[in-house]
Amino acid sequence: MTDKPSGSGGGRPPFSPHPGLPGYTGKQPSSRVTLSRGGAKVGVSFKAKEQQQEEEKKRQLEKEAQTAIPLEDRVFAALGTKDIPESAVFAGFIEKIAPRVALADTSWTILEAFSNIDATAEKVSQALRANAYYEYLFTKTIESISKREEMPSLEGAVVLLGMQNFRNLILALQMSRTVHGTHIEFDKEGKIKVSPKELLKYSIKTEEQLLASRSEYSDMGFAAGLLFDFLAQIIGAIAEDKKRAMAFLDSSYSHGLRTAQIAGELAKLIPDFAFQKYLFSVCLIHDLGKVCMGILDQEYFAFSEMAKKNEWPRAVRLFVEQERFGTDHAVIGSHLCHQFRILRPIDKVVRYHHAPFLLKSRNRNLQQLSSLLCLATNIASNFKKVDKADDPVFALWKGPEIQDFRLDSRAIMAAVSKVTI
Repeated sequence: MTDKPSGSGGGRPPFSPHPGLPGYTGKQPSSRVTLSRGGAKVGVSFKAKEQQQEEEKKRQLEKEAQTAIPLEDRVFAALGTKDIPESAVFAGFIEKIAPRVALADTSWTILEAFSNIDATAEKVSQALRANAYYEYLFTKTIESISKREEMPSLEGAVVLLGMQNFRNLILALQMSRTVHGTHIEFDKEGKIKVSPKELLKYSIKTEEQLLASRSEYSDMGFAAGLLFDFLAQIIGAIAEDKKRAMAFLDSSYSHGLRTAQIAGELAKLIPDFAFQKYLFSVCLIHDLGKVCMGILDQEYFAFSEMAKKNEWPRAVRLFVEQERFGTDHAVIGSHLCHQFRILRPIDKVVRYHHAPFLLKSRNRNLQQLSSLLCLATNIASNFKKVDKADDPVFALWKGPEIQDFRLDSRAIMAAVSKVTI
C-alpha cells in the first residue's frame, strides 16, 4: 500500500529533481508556491511579478519620453492638428516671399544708424566697409559724378553724395539684389539706369509726409514705407496679376495712412502711452499680410472684395479667411515683420491686432499698442464723424476684443473729428 503525500496536494507525487529518484514525474518545475492558511490558498507567481515590473518600467519610459516632447507638440497631437494639411498660402509665403524681404545686414545697419539723431557719415560708412561689393558699387557711382582728380575718402564720398542719397542708393541696390537676385545695371558713364527714388517711392513719400508734420520718428516711417517698396518689387517678380496686386498694395497704403492718423490722435488721450516710436509704422503696415496672400493666391482679391461688398462682420471675415486659405493676414503680416528685421519689435502687435487681449499675459505695453491699432483700424474701416455715443457706427469701432481698453467715448469722437485723410 502506497502512502498518500501529506498537505493539500490531493495525491500529487512530490517533485523529484532527478530522473530515477522516487517520485520523479518528468514535469518541469513550477514557479508557483502554494501555501495553506486556514484552508485558503495564497499564491505568489514570480513570473507574473517580473512581467508586472517590466510593464511598469515600460510605462515609466513612455512617460519620460512623452514629457521630453515640447508642450505645444503634445497639445497639437492631442487636438489632432497634426493631421491638418499645411496651408498652401503659408508655404508659398515661406518659399517665395520671406527670402525676398529678409533685410540684409548692410541695409539693416544703415537703417539703424539713421534711426539715431547723431547719425554721421563716419558711422554709416562703417556699414559699407563691411561689404566690399556694395562699397565698390558706391565708389563707382561717386566716380561718375565726381569732377575731382582724386577720389575722396569713403566718409567724404558720403558727404559728397548726401546722407539721404547715400542711404537710398545702398538700400535700392540691396533691395534689387535680394528680390530679383540680379544686379542693378549701370550705363556707359557709370550711372545707375534706374534712379533709387523710382525704386523707393513708398519709403521716400512716407518720410516726406512725416518730416512735413514734424514727426520725431520719420526714420521708422521710412522703414515701414520700405517694406511697401519691397513688396512692389516682389509683385513685379512673381505676381500673376501684377496690376491688380499693385492696386491692392496702394489701397493698403492708403488704409494704413488713415489708420496711422487716427491712432496718432487717439494716442494723445493716453498720458503713459508706450511704443510711440512704432505707432505710425505698425499702423501703416498692419494689413500687408493681405497683400502677400493676394500675391500668392489671386482668389484672395475676389474674397476680399466680396467680404467688403457684403459688409461681413470682422469675426466672420477672419473665420472664412482662415477656413478658405488655411491661414490669415495677421499671421502672414507678423512673419513679414519678423523677416524685415527693423520691424521685428512689433511683429506680435501685427499678429494680434484683431485680438489684442491675447497679449495681456505677455506684455501689457504691446497689448496697449495692439489695442490702439485695433481701435484705429476699426474706425478707419468704418469711418464716419459722429457726435453721439449711441450712433450704430460706434459699436463697430469698439468691439468686444477691446473691452478692457478704456477710452472715453466723447474723447474718441473728438479725436476722430480731427482726422483729415
